[in-house]
Amino acid sequence: MDQVEANKAIAVRVVEGFGNVDFDTLTQLLHEDMDYNVLGMGKLRRKDIFDALGGLSADAESMAIEPRTVIAEGDRVIIQADGNMQFKNGVSYRNSYCFVFRLADGKVVEGHEYLDTALIERLFGPDALSAVGS
Repeated sequence: MDQVEANKAIAVRVVEGFGNVDFDTLTQLLHEDMDYNVLGMGKLRRKDIFDALGGLSADAESMAIEPRTVIAEGDRVIIQADGNMQFKNGVSYRNSYCFVFRLADGKVVEGHEYLDTALIERLFGPDALSAVGS
C-alpha cells in the first residue's frame, strides 16, 4: 500500500472513531499536539475533542459517522461523511460533514471539520457551539 492509500485508510478510521467514540483508535491516530478547527467552534485540542465526544456519547443512544467520499493527494485526505445520532431525549441529529486532514508519520497532525452549524444551534441551542473547547 502506498502512502496516499495508507493516509486514506487512517483518515477513514479517524472518522469512524469519531462516530463510535473509539478513544483507543483516536489516541493512536490523532497527534497529541494536532491543530484541529471546527467550523463555528474554532481551534480545538485533542483533549477538547475527547471531552466533546465523551459528552455526546453519554447523552446518546446511538452514534455513527459514515464516510461517503474519500479523496487524497500527498499528505492530505478529504472525507465527506454523514452522521446519525439518536439522543436519549428523543432528538435525532443528522448532519453532513467534510473533514480535511493532514497526516504525518501515520497520525493526523492537522484537521478541519465543516458541518451545518445552523442545525446544531436549532437542535441544541445558541450556546452549543461555544460549549466545546471553552
